[in-house]
Amino acid sequence: EELLHAGVLDVKDVPLNDDRLTEKKLNQVKVHLSGEPLIDIDGLAEELNKLEYPLYFLDYETYPTAIPPFSGYRPYQHIVFQYSLHVLEAPDAELKHFGDLILGGDPSPKIAEALASHIGARGTVISWSKAFENSRNKEMAGLVPEHREFFLNLVARTYDLMDIVEHQHYVHPGFMGRASIKKVLPVLVPSLSYKEMPVKSGTDAIEGYRQLTRETIVGEAAEQKQRDMLEYCKLDTLAMVEIWRHFRGVVAGA
Repeated sequence: EELLHAGVLDVKDVPLNDDRLTEKKLNQVKVHLSGEPLIDIDGLAEELNKLEYPLYFLDYETYPTAIPPFSGYRPYQHIVFQYSLHVLEAPDAELKHFGDLILGGDPSPKIAEALASHIGARGTVISWSKAFENSRNKEMAGLVPEHREFFLNLVARTYDLMDIVEHQHYVHPGFMGRASIKKVLPVLVPSLSYKEMPVKSGTDAIEGYRQLTRETIVGEAAEQKQRDMLEYCKLDTLAMVEIWRHFRGVVAGA
């Protein structure tokens, strides 16, 4: 507000010596002026060194509703109905993908069984904004008590790839000061995009689940919707893989 009153209406006019700027805000001004990314190589390398193979890139799609359709849920609790998991056993190993969309009945037990069959006892679980995935893991630990220790172990092993952006180890003018994967992906991995996908957001996935479970779409339309939802969730974890690879390449080339 003070900058506005001083007539500063563009980022390029923000004085770099303004002591009111936090480090994050100052970095945004710097990359805007230079047009080049600001990379903390040592910090980036330190973050990547925290990861232990196998790497498990995990993402959930969820459905919150006022009146839960299954017992054991509270109002508006997120029902995990879909997951995508990319697995990398070693740096040069073949990337594997697993994923499923569960319709009919409480999906938590089937999600738990599937994940437990794909995720081993060692290695780092990687998410983007881990608070969300870990909240779901803690909830499923209560919903599926036979897999309680498994889910709590996932919580302890989860690394938030978004922290690299949030903690200013990699600042890019193309991010526009944001850290969401949909802002970071097109800048770092322009070959991947959500733009042309029939299901391109979590909101679209929620609506798709609502349509499928309430049978407002049936037949081929329902089958196509399921394929579209699976492709969307798959891209979420593939995006993490490719962003991680970009970061790794930056460190290797430094």
